Amino acid sequence: MLIVCVDGGQTKTSIDLFDGNGGLIRNWKTEPVIHYARPGGLDSYYRIAAGLCEELNGMKLVEPVSVCFSLSGYHGDVSIIPETIERGMSGRNFSMVGLLVVPDYWGNWRAVTNGKPGIVVISGGGTVAYGKNAAGSSARVGGWGHHLGDEGSGYWIGLEAVKEVLKARSGISASTALEQPVASMLDFKEESGLLAGFYSGEITDKDLALLVPAVNEQAERGDPAACRIMEEAAGHLFRLAFAALKRLGGELPIYLSGGVFNASALRTSLAGLFEAAGISWLVSICEGNPAQGIYSLARENAAL
Repeated sequence: MLIVCVDGGQTKTSIDLFDGNGGLIRNWKTEPVIHYARPGGLDSYYRIAAGLCEELNGMKLVEPVSVCFSLSGYHGDVSIIPETIERGMSGRNFSMVGLLVVPDYWGNWRAVTNGKPGIVVISGGGTVAYGKNAAGSSARVGGWGHHLGDEGSGYWIGLEAVKEVLKARSGISASTALEQPVASMLDFKEESGLLAGFYSGEITDKDLALLVPAVNEQAERGDPAACRIMEEAAGHLFRLAFAALKRLGGELPIYLSGGVFNASALRTSLAGLFEAAGISWLVSICEGNPAQGIYSLARENAAL
């Protein structure tokens, strides 16, 4: 049996083809997913599925295939998304023994917990907390996207840094050491250049998230604006974790996963919050590989 893991994100979709022993046969990239409610959103799911089907057809596979789509912006409650993906895969000439469509955080959770009770708090381009307890109950907190949530994410930290620079330049707030690295990394000199780049889409969500190391560096040096951003980010992530723990009950392990947790200033603030709440002993940083979690889910689904 072969396993296909589709990691559908908002900047790209990564597809891994594994053999039955977990050995990677091939990886390739394709277009990102678009939220299903946006114009062309459902078409993006169809194109990705149809493109995958065409790719696998061309390989003239003999072994049966189990496929798992792990999708950003999907929470398992919109049936038209798996229906659209199934339609996109309908032209297959290979045997498919399983097709599973899951939220992207399921793969992260599975990778760090190995399917055991626990909570994963993910902070990368976005933020979400997801967990399961020993009774099998699950809880999700966050995962609402940039407009309605994602506080404490790389995107949010970068956006806050840009706001601080604009406020400092206009005299609303004190000068900040963030100005030079933000201007350099986003390649602007005048305010008009920043606004044009931001609203035209030339400055992307990824560009904002890439500001996290610079914000962390200035926070470690004591810049008030950078310190405020990192402290607030830590507060948001703590509240995600605590809300998930409260909903699930018990003393569940909490795993922090995602690039934002590499920021030392944020980790220090977050550690203090967990310590004050008396739950620091439950918390660890564990960078799981989502593909491994998706692989495990696809393999399990094929056995059902």
